[in-house]
Amino acid sequence: MRSMASARTERGSVTLETALILFPFLVVVVAIIELTLTLAAQEMLDSNTARAARELSVGGIIGTNNTTAATKVRDLVCDGGLMVMNATRCKAELKVGITAVSGTGTIPRTVVGGAINSAAFTVSVSPNAILLVRTGIAVPKFLNVMSPSSILDTGMRFLTSGAIAKLDPYAEYNKNGSSVAPSF
Repeated sequence: MRSMASARTERGSVTLETALILFPFLVVVVAIIELTLTLAAQEMLDSNTARAARELSVGGIIGTNNTTAATKVRDLVCDGGLMVMNATRCKAELKVGITAVSGTGTIPRTVVGGAINSAAFTVSVSPNAILLVRTGIAVPKFLNVMSPSSILDTGMRFLTSGAIAKLDPYAEYNKNGSSVAPSF
């Protein structure tokens, strides 16, 4: 038979081994959960931004000003649902940029030095140009399991998405039904 001292030593070693294994295991589980939530939110942001760009390209910005165009994109992205927050909070925090792009221009980074770059989210609607529609939103972060370049000084992760839109030349005709069709 084993002595009481031997049984106590074995119990102590089992506790120690469990503690040594449990902490790394829990870190991996939390990392997997965070990665899953972040990737799901990123996919939803990408999908909703692409949907908003499609809406703009089929005449969603005809006759609107910059503020109205940005609000339209914000509504389309947030009403499509983001897994990490409700639509009201999304509309308050979503950054929207709509800019004309050309082959010679540069596209500014969304996060510079741990802060959101406001130059990346300007709104300048030009109906006859190719438009870059960008969206971005800060979401909570627990571990650094993804790109550190998207981490803000506030400790939040900044998810961004972009899509290209070009106004359909028949959009106004299709929208109103009475306008003169464009000639080429």
